[in-house]
Amino acid sequence: MTVNTDTYVPDFKITINGRSFIHGTTVDIISVSITETTNQSDSFSISVREHNPEPGRFASSTLTWLDNKVFDEGSKIKIELGYQNNRAVKLHGYITGMSADFPETGAPRLTVSGQSYYHQLHRQTSRKPFDAKTDSDIARAIAADLKLKADIEEIDLEH
Repeated sequence: MTVNTDTYVPDFKITINGRSFIHGTTVDIISVSITETTNQSDSFSISVREHNPEPGRFASSTLTWLDNKVFDEGSKIKIELGYQNNRAVKLHGYITGMSADFPETGAPRLTVSGQSYYHQLHRQTSRKPFDAKTDSDIARAIAADLKLKADIEEIDLEH
C-alpha cells in the first residue's frame, strides 16, 4: 500500500497478539525502528517508557510494561508506519528478545526487538523430495511446515 505524504504528521500503530498500542493513548513509545533488507529477514526495535501515575515514584513492585506478558518472546507483532490517517503495514513478525534499562534518573525503559516471519525460513533447513508435485504444492507444503499462511497462484506444471 502506498502512503500518501500530503500530510506530514508521522504516525504508527503496533499490534501485539491482537492488542493495539498507540503512542500516548495506551503506551509511552519512545522509538520505533524497522530495518528492511533484501537478503535476510527484516528486524525491528521498539523502546517503551515505563510510567507510574505518581511522578517520580513506582508505588508497587510491579512495573506496567517490564512485567507485562504481552512483550514475551514469540508474541506475534504487526507494525504499521506512515502518516496520520494514512499508515501502511511495514512488518509482520514476532518478538525475539527484550532488554531493560534502569537509568540513574528518569523512568526505566524496555526495548523490544524481533524479526519478520522470513526469519523462520533461515532457522529451519530440511531436505525432502517433492516427487510429482507442482510448484504450488511445494510452496503450500513449505508454508504449512513453517506455520505460515500462503497466498499461492496455482501452477499446473509438475516436477
